[in-house]
Amino acid sequence: MQGFFLNFGIMWRARLRISQFDSFICKYFRLVVDRVSDLVDQWVVFNEPHVFVMLTYCAGAWPGGHPDMIEIATSALPADIYYHTLHLMAEAHIKAYDYIHETSKSNKKPIVGVAHNVSFTRPYGFFDVAAATLANTLTLFPYIDSICEKLNFIGLNYYGQEVIWGPGLKLVPNEEYSESGRGIYPDGLFRILLQFHDRYKHLDLPFVVTENGVSDETDLIRKPYLIEHLLAVYAAILKRVRVLGYVFWTISDNWEWADGYGPKFGLVAVDRANDLARLPRPSYHLFTKAVKTRKTERCRRAFTVLIEETKEDLKLIQMVERRKQEDR
Repeated sequence: MQGFFLNFGIMWRARLRISQFDSFICKYFRLVVDRVSDLVDQWVVFNEPHVFVMLTYCAGAWPGGHPDMIEIATSALPADIYYHTLHLMAEAHIKAYDYIHETSKSNKKPIVGVAHNVSFTRPYGFFDVAAATLANTLTLFPYIDSICEKLNFIGLNYYGQEVIWGPGLKLVPNEEYSESGRGIYPDGLFRILLQFHDRYKHLDLPFVVTENGVSDETDLIRKPYLIEHLLAVYAAILKRVRVLGYVFWTISDNWEWADGYGPKFGLVAVDRANDLARLPRPSYHLFTKAVKTRKTERCRRAFTVLIEETKEDLKLIQMVERRKQEDR
C-alpha cells in the first residue's frame, strides 16, 4: 500500500483545548499508525484543511459546525474560528508527523505530507482585486506556512480556476466549465506549482499532485483535461519543480461529501441501477496508456474535443438528412 489518506477533520471542534487534541491523537491516530504503519510509507494527515474549516465552522454547509450568525460574520478575523481551528489542526499535524517518524514499522522511511486544496484565483474586474487578494491570503499559504518544517512533501489538490466577482464567484462567458461548475484552466496548475516552489524552495520539498480531475459524465472534457494537466505538470518539472507524483481524481464515480452521487468524476462509470456495474470510459484507456508509456500523444490534445464534436455534428446532419428523405 503506497498511500494512506487519513482525514480526521470531522472529529474536530474549533474551541477544543490542545490537551483534548493530545487525547485525540493518542486514542485515534496512534491506534491507526500502530496497526498499519508496516503497510504504509506515504501519509497524508489532513485532506484540504482550510476547505473543511471554511465549509464546516465558517459557513455551516458541512456537518459538525453549526456556526451562529456572529461566528459566520467574524469567522475570518485573525483571532476567530477560522485561524483558531487551522492552528489546532497544524498542532495535530506536527504531533502526527513526529509520531509516524518515531514509530513507523515500514521498511522504507515514511514520508508525511498534506493534501492542500488550491485554485487559480483571479478577479473578474478592477473592483474585485481586493476580494481576490483576500481569498488568496486566507487559503493559499497560511496552513502550509505553519507546518512546512514538518513536511516531507506538499500535496496539492487542483481542479481549476475561480473568478472572484463581488462577494462570490463569476461564471465567465466563453470559458470552459465542468458539469459541476468548476472553471477549467490547466495553466493554473503550472502557475500554482511555480508559486509554491518559489515560496518553499529553501526547504527543498517535493510536490505531489494529490488530486486533479473533472466532473464529466459525457467524457468529452475529461480526455483533453487529463492530457493538458499532465503537460502542465511536465512544464513545471522543466522549470525545476520536483514533482514526485500525480493522482487523478478519481478511479470510479464516487460519493461527494456535499453533492452525493451527482458529479461524475470517475475514469470508470458506475451503473447504480445495474448492480453497480463498472463501465470504463474512454478516458480510462487514455490514462492507462499515458501511465504505461509515460507519454502523451500530440494528436490527443486539442483535437480530442474537436473530433468528438465533429462526430456529434455528423450524427445530427445524418438525422436531418433522414428526416428530409422521409418528408419526401
